[in-house]
Amino acid sequence: MQGKGFEIAKRPLTTKALVPADFAVPETKVTSDWVVRLLTLDDIAVDWEAFMTNVAEVQRAFDPGQVPWPTHDFTVRQWIVDTAYCVVDHYLRVSFVYAVLNRNQTKELGCIYIYPCPNPAFDAEVVFWVRESELSTGLESELEVCFRQWMEESWPFQRVAFPGLDMPWRDWASLPEA
Repeated sequence: MQGKGFEIAKRPLTTKALVPADFAVPETKVTSDWVVRLLTLDDIAVDWEAFMTNVAEVQRAFDPGQVPWPTHDFTVRQWIVDTAYCVVDHYLRVSFVYAVLNRNQTKELGCIYIYPCPNPAFDAEVVFWVRESELSTGLESELEVCFRQWMEESWPFQRVAFPGLDMPWRDWASLPEA
C-alpha cells in the first residue's frame, strides 16, 4: 500500500486461502528459550522497537530487488497499519506473521513470515529475520532448523521455499511465477 506516506511490505495480494478451511493454524510454538506466536495488535510496542532498531536485518530477510522495507523513517502510525494488515491476513488465512519472543515475551527477537508462493513449484514461501544482537548467539541457525521442521510437521505444505536461504534472492527472483 502506498500513498499519504504509507509503504507496507510488498506482499502477495490475494484473497485465496493459503491453508485449507479445516486446518488449525498453529497459534504458538514454544521452546525452552523462546516463543513463536501469531503477531497481534497487542505486539505493536515490542514489534516496533525490534524493527526500528534492526532495519538492516529486516531488509536483508526480504528480496533486495524490492523496495526496502521497513525504512528508518517509518512512523508508529504506519506500523499500526502494517500490523493490522498482517492480522487481517491471519483471519483471511492468506498469510501468517509470527513474532519470535524471549521466553517471558517482553522482547521480540525476530519474525517469521509465511506467504503464498508465486512460483507454482512451491506451496508456501517462508522468510524470517533475527535481531542483530542475536546473530552471534546462533539464534538464526536455530530458527532456520526449527522453522523447517515446523513447516514439515505442523503445516499442510508439501513444498516450502526459503528464498534467500535455499538459493540467492537473485536466482529466486528469476524463477517463473504462476
